[in-house]
Amino acid sequence: MKNQPQMNHKKPPFIIPIFLPHQGCPHQCTFCNQNTISGTPSRLPSKSSLTKEINKYLSFNRDTKKEVQIAFYGGNFLGLPLQLITSLLDEAETFILSGQVNSIRFSTRPDTINHQILDQLANYTVSTIELGAQSMDDQILTLSNRGHTANDTFRATNLIQEKKFHLGLQMMTGLPGDNGKQSIETAHQIAALSPDFVRIYPTVVLSKSPLAQFFKRGDYNPMSLEESVKLVAKIYPIFMEKNIPVIRMGLQASDGLEDHGGILAGPYHPAFGHLVFSEIFLEKIKIQLRNEKDTTGRHLILHVHSKSVSKIRGLNNQNITKLQKMFQLESIRVLADDSIPKDQLTMDISG
Repeated sequence: MKNQPQMNHKKPPFIIPIFLPHQGCPHQCTFCNQNTISGTPSRLPSKSSLTKEINKYLSFNRDTKKEVQIAFYGGNFLGLPLQLITSLLDEAETFILSGQVNSIRFSTRPDTINHQILDQLANYTVSTIELGAQSMDDQILTLSNRGHTANDTFRATNLIQEKKFHLGLQMMTGLPGDNGKQSIETAHQIAALSPDFVRIYPTVVLSKSPLAQFFKRGDYNPMSLEESVKLVAKIYPIFMEKNIPVIRMGLQASDGLEDHGGILAGPYHPAFGHLVFSEIFLEKIKIQLRNEKDTTGRHLILHVHSKSVSKIRGLNNQNITKLQKMFQLESIRVLADDSIPKDQLTMDISG
């Protein structure tokens, strides 16, 4: 039985992504079209193509101090036949034995997790398992044709944590039947499970997905970008309060998404996470300014970490414009101060 590798939490790992769109999936979820998201056709890689892809990433100029992980994404990894699972893991393991890669990770469905499969994984250097929980509301899971329940996520989480794997949980906002309250409740329930990290994906209408048909018939209306940003800005602090890292907010930009009509509608933005952080900062400033008796004609100075300057300003200085108009401020300056934590700010108001 292999010891689970110790992860370097100081720096995020260098990921070698191997996409397996729809592979191992028992059916198509309402919101899903993995081919559009990944820009990869639905097929399993051959041994030679897998080796070539891994070597391609290993040849990149990169930070050699980072952990290196081979990641199987885009399908239901443990839904594959056991022979195929072991074949993919065997090939990945050769790179670990050669010292080029540190560990393996993959994403899968909650209902694929059981004692037997986790015992099989103990023969490999698997460090991290990500579960697509998506929602902890059974009605929403049914409307999304997920084919599993919230209880499956609870059970799978307990088994994974019992076996000492690192656990990631993925959730989605704005699914059919979700008006926002269900997403916030899902976030609370996921945070209570104490995963090692979380991803938050707003629901968008992908071309050639079942949701696309619902949208065209008028049976589904996605959240607007503004609504979705405000909702995720309320969810993000739920995880921060529990010291659970949110490693992604919004779909990763790709040619398949941004070109050729990959997204029909919904709150997609290539800098969605940036928009969320900007919204969080905006609300913090508004709360503090509301405590001031009169801000008309006054001068505001915001002090923030240098890496958060663009977040506090918002895209195209939108936060500055909103604040100046809302509180009738004469001027707003943003000054960098790296002694301030990246998620905090201080402010001075004069005049």
